[in-house]
Amino acid sequence: MSSHPFDASAASYDAEFSHTTLGRYLRGDVQAIISEYFKPYDRILELGCGTGEDALWMAQHGILVTATDASLGMLEIAQKKAQLAGYSDQIIFEEYNFETINNEQYKYWPSDQFQGIFSNFGALNCLPDRSMLAQHLAEWLQPGGFAIFVIMGPLCMWEIGWYLLHGNLRSAFRRFHSGITLTLKNNRDLRVWYPSLRKLRREFSPYFQCIRLAGIGIFIPPSYLERLVDRYPTLFSVAAHLDKLLNKFFPFYWISDHYLIVFRKKP
Repeated sequence: MSSHPFDASAASYDAEFSHTTLGRYLRGDVQAIISEYFKPYDRILELGCGTGEDALWMAQHGILVTATDASLGMLEIAQKKAQLAGYSDQIIFEEYNFETINNEQYKYWPSDQFQGIFSNFGALNCLPDRSMLAQHLAEWLQPGGFAIFVIMGPLCMWEIGWYLLHGNLRSAFRRFHSGITLTLKNNRDLRVWYPSLRKLRREFSPYFQCIRLAGIGIFIPPSYLERLVDRYPTLFSVAAHLDKLLNKFFPFYWISDHYLIVFRKKP
């Protein structure tokens, strides 16, 4: 079995993102919103669980999680963390690559299996189109259930401003291009797409209604600029507070590093 591009990042992911000040700010904003929709004893399907930080948080709040990822390296770390924390009975970890959605071996869960579906920090950006995925998610989700996704959008003002300031026009506007190739730390290539809000809503509209939008990472910079947060902690503490206050308003969810979108399954 070939390795996944993110396997090489698994061991350092928490130290480089999850456990940083910036990572805690961003994940905290997401968790504050999902806590309004996911309740104790809900069964939640998580796509792209990474090292299990969100799955653990949900388990700590009484939620039952099926946490999936295409990277065995990420899953191995997530499972160890769940065991050490004593939440193995509340989290099922499964290898699952939703990029194989048109494959005959594509994985299926029973109809109406879950009360909620969740994907954080750009996992769905690995698909050029999510229409087929939306159809399957609608089958697995109970009527009236919520699907919450955190997506890297095409217009991140922090990224544009940062790279323009450093004279890098190509990187400043890279999200405007469809299907760009990123090279990860293990020299593996990964193709990434940056769907607009309009495109994502269109892909999910046959089965889901959009009921909420929020910006994640508005005044806080993208994760690769964590050093700025460490250098100016007071400034970015204020920025984090502004993010919480303004994330639901236009145009802030439109110009942020990620946008969070809440869908409700149609009857």
